Amino acid sequence: MIEDDGSLVKRICSGETDLFRHLIRNYQHASMSIAMSIIKDEFIAEEVIQDAFIKAYQQLNNFKHHSKFSTWLYKIVTNESLMRLRKMKVDKLQFYETLPETELEDISLYRLECKEMQQMIYSALQRLAPNESLSLSLFYLEEGSLNDICEITGWSLSNAKTILHRARKKLAHLLNEQMKQS
Repeated sequence: MIEDDGSLVKRICSGETDLFRHLIRNYQHASMSIAMSIIKDEFIAEEVIQDAFIKAYQQLNNFKHHSKFSTWLYKIVTNESLMRLRKMKVDKLQFYETLPETELEDISLYRLECKEMQQMIYSALQRLAPNESLSLSLFYLEEGSLNDICEITGWSLSNAKTILHRARKKLAHLLNEQMKQS
């Protein structure tokens, strides 16, 4: 049985480098979610994740064990994503992957299939600003606390609360718009 992240990190730093694959396996999906919330492009997000894992591996000796490994890693992923976004010089987000047309008329929210609802949420998240999408991903998808968000992003607590509040309102508005169109 694989031990906790802290023990794994210590063993990796002691020379058992092959154990790093366990950390990659444990955090690749969450890292991808964070990168996608900022980058909005799957292929570039995959590159960012690779760069982030390489950087994490190279800097593993600098991990101080004061916070969770996931928080430390997600901060690296966030920083790599934001750096890539700056390099891309993206002024406006691309809007893509719209919800496919449904054949049923006047369908209610409660009757939507799970997959359709996920597509609607994903589409709406794509339309949010990177910081708003990131805050929602960290808080809801990764089940992070406001303190975790602050540690990962470097935002103040009041700023994190404000961004999360605005993101929730915008997400609800976008979902309502999509529901009216379907």
